[in-house]
Amino acid sequence: MLISRLTFLLVVYYLIEIDCAALPSFSDMLEETSQKPDIKAMIPLFKEMQKPSIEERNPQKLLYILGNSYDSEFSSIAKPPSMKAREPSTDDLDTDIPSSMKTHPTMSEEVLNAKFSAKVKGKKKEFGKRLTEKMQNYLWNLSKCPVKYKWIDLGENIFPQYIKRGSCSKKKTCSFPAGMTCEESKWKSVDILLYTCLKEYNSVSLDCKWRPMPVNILTECSCQCKKQTE
Repeated sequence: MLISRLTFLLVVYYLIEIDCAALPSFSDMLEETSQKPDIKAMIPLFKEMQKPSIEERNPQKLLYILGNSYDSEFSSIAKPPSMKAREPSTDDLDTDIPSSMKTHPTMSEEVLNAKFSAKVKGKKKEFGKRLTEKMQNYLWNLSKCPVKYKWIDLGENIFPQYIKRGSCSKKKTCSFPAGMTCEESKWKSVDILLYTCLKEYNSVSLDCKWRPMPVNILTECSCQCKKQTE
């Protein structure tokens, strides 16, 4: 069909070839957020810490300490039902991921306002509304980078105990020509409580209590050149 034969040419015509080597490194672009630790990497450390007693894990008291800092979107006191759900077979099967466990980025203005045309018998002809929408959806599905979440159990030393961990799609490319991938671009700081025991100054006694600690939750991925490693 004419539509299928034009698709490849239109994508080449619409998208500009990107030279990743000419762009600044990903670490430079994210200088302010490059030191954000992965939540999952903290778990082995928490396992070695002294555990709070049942009385010290009173949810009402701990919620009072957190106050307005408690974020129910990215943290949970009780075990979330979705933790019992089947894990997706691949990172790119969006249909396998519950809608509440991924972001839904809106179509970019660049794609939304794109116009398409082709030469038919030597004359330029603009695409109709239906075909234009199909091309826009094709380009957007190629380039969009939703964040996909998974609940992680951080153990008894953390309150709330369950935290959402975000990751970017691992699809091979989000650009045409291929070469760019979905990379982390924005985070949100979420306050939690960490139960730790510290030695008091000039004493062997321990000061055990819940202390506030911020963690960074990934909230946005974008199509960029692959992260450069030093």
